[in-house]
Formats: sequence, C-alpha cells, structure tokens
Amino acid sequence: MATTKTPQAAAPLPAPKPKSKRTLLIIAVVAVIVLGGGGAAAYWMWAGSRTATDAEATAGSDTESDSQGEGAAKVKTKVAEDAGLVEFPGFLVNLADAGGQAYLRVTLSLLVADEKQAKLFAERPALKSLLRSSILEVLALQTGGVLVTPKGKEELKRAIVEKIDALGLKVEVEDVLFSDFVVQY
Repeated sequence: MATTKTPQAAAPLPAPKPKSKRTLLIIAVVAVIVLGGGGAAAYWMWAGSRTATDAEATAGSDTESDSQGEGAAKVKTKVAEDAGLVEFPGFLVNLADAGGQAYLRVTLSLLVADEKQAKLFAERPALKSLLRSSILEVLALQTGGVLVTPKGKEELKRAIVEKIDALGLKVEVEDVLFSDFVVQY
C-alpha cells in the first residue's frame, strides 16, 4: 500500500495590526500646530505691513499739513464741520477706451458747502437725478489708463465739479469723495 502524503497546511499569515489611535492623534496634533503657526505668521506679516503703511500715510499727512501751515488745517476742519454730504449709489460705466472693454465702478459723494444744500437734494429727487446724470456723462468720457493714476482721479474730481457748476444749480461743491473706485480692463 502506498501511502499518500497529505500536503501540510500553510501556516496562517499573522493578521495585520490595526493602526493605533495614538498614532492618528499625534498626526492630527502636528497638523493643527503647523497650520496654526502658518496662519499666525501670515496674520502678523499682514498686520505688520498694514501698520507700516498707516505710519507712512500719517507721516505724509503730517508733512503736508506742516507745509501748508496751521491756517489750512483749520479751514479743512471748518469745512468738515459745516459741510453737507450728497451721497450717490454706485455708478457702473463703460469707459471711452478703444474697444469698449474697460469699465469703471465708482461710489462717490459730493461734499457741499453746508447741510442746507445737502437737504435740498434729499427733498428734491429730480434735482439729485439731474446731478447723477451729469456725473455719468463725465464718467463715460474717461479712459482707464488715465483714471488709474492719482492725477487722473484729481482731474476727474475737477471735471465733475465743473460739470455741476455748469448746471447753474446754486450748489457749492467743496470736494468729490470716492468711497469705491475700480477700473476693470
């Protein structure tokens, strides 16, 4: 009789060890620390550059008021105390650039001589609409390349004041104040 050998069963492989929760916890803690540190560094860099910019602006305004003398500073304060404000909702205008692809989004207010003049526009919507239309006409004549410069903004202010003066409305515009100014190409 022949004996048959039965193959021996292969030894079972050891079951893989489950990853410990401790390892996952350590990875999570390290990730939080790295991300938190990066966020803090970005915040301090942004805050530091913002403080430097504010300091430069303050230094520049101090120099400007010193060069103009104390009389100019008093006049500006007096205008701010007595002046009225005529606010306009945002304007969106195609600019006069070649190709017609550029536009301007601007929100502005007119600083007028006194509060009485400002109330006149609040009480008479037709008068305010006339001003808005005139301002739109001036804005539509501008080009983006000029408007992005400080000199271009000053010229725009001057053109708006001149257009309003030409209407003969008996309103004294002291300044044009921009609160939003975006040129898109």
